[in-house]
Amino acid sequence: MPCKLRHRLAAAAAMLLTALSASAAAPYPSKPVRLISPYSPGGGNDLIARAVANKLGAQLGQTVIVENREGGGGNIGTDYVAKAAPDGYTLLMTAQSLTMRPAMFKNLPFDVEKDFVPLGIVGSFPILFLAHPGLGIDDIAGLIRYAKAHPGKLSYGTPGVGTTQHVAMELFKAQTGTDLLHIPYKGASKAVTDSVSGVLSLLVSTPSSVMSYVDAGQLRLLGTGEERRLPELNDAPTIGETVAGYRVNNWLGLMAPAGTPQPIVDRLNQALVKVCADPDFIKQLAGAGFTVKSQDAASMAQQVSSDVRKWSEVIASRNIHAD
Repeated sequence: MPCKLRHRLAAAAAMLLTALSASAAAPYPSKPVRLISPYSPGGGNDLIARAVANKLGAQLGQTVIVENREGGGGNIGTDYVAKAAPDGYTLLMTAQSLTMRPAMFKNLPFDVEKDFVPLGIVGSFPILFLAHPGLGIDDIAGLIRYAKAHPGKLSYGTPGVGTTQHVAMELFKAQTGTDLLHIPYKGASKAVTDSVSGVLSLLVSTPSSVMSYVDAGQLRLLGTGEERRLPELNDAPTIGETVAGYRVNNWLGLMAPAGTPQPIVDRLNQALVKVCADPDFIKQLAGAGFTVKSQDAASMAQQVSSDVRKWSEVIASRNIHAD
């Protein structure tokens, strides 16, 4: 090999090694991070994603950009993250409904427990059971009595088949032996409107969509799916106070693609914990009906595993299918 060629190859190799070394030494994050919201702009997932992105960026010292990739009931954006490079620069804003998908979709393109690494839970939107005031139903016990006396006569609205709201009511029906008619909508707004007008008897919703109607006396809050009463919901009773063991924890949290290096997972989890302790962040989301209740990465992994098994039993027994 000519001497000049050997020198050029050696120089090129040295430059490549230098570049690789510099890249390896670059602290994370060294460029903007994308946070994927698998739903359309303006919804609950998107709202929390943007609040988290703002505060998380400040903790990381780098911009966090929210990118909406909606479609397929959240599956398109979720699958995108599952197949993204595991380098900490593509994250997922996910929700408890993720754990329902293995039982609900026959051909899910990702594995909920194997294709992601949890980073931490941020908090939850409480699930609310509401009734039109004209029914004369004041609480969960009254709902059960009425439903058993009039099987199949009460209709309830949700944002769609397979949503957390839908499965939450199916769990309630299974545990109480009641027969209620599901009316699925394409989103929450029309379901709320029809509940206020009396077209629907009942509504399963989250606080941001309905509390103004509750305060105005146009809807009656019967109970929540939370473990304990929440002061921000005027200490409304939990459904579990009447139906033993009933609980729906409608959490939201962050995930990364499986294989993301542990130091990056730790860095993101530590930053997220600090975000969730920020008083301004807590106050901001309380105004949207969201309760900040952070869990670390290990606790989130346990929650995901537990929820996958819980909801697979409910979905199978109630024969719920989204595809």
